[in-house]
Amino acid sequence: INTPYDQTMAITNWLRNNIDYELSIPPVPANRDILDWFLFDLKQGYCNYYATAEVVLLRSIGIPARLAV
Repeated sequence: INTPYDQTMAITNWLRNNIDYELSIPPVPANRDILDWFLFDLKQGYCNYYATAEVVLLRSIGIPARLAV
């Protein structure tokens, strides 16, 4: 993956293909990081979860990203 755009689309597509969109999810378990729980255990959530994951994953590879709600 060569460009920041390609990297961004890879992350977006991974989230779309691996995380189910669901408006009703259980509460975050005590002592769990919300994003970790969303990405690796629950694997379902709604737009705020997707957006947060996208921003954190993009920043982790050096692509500037910001969440606006």
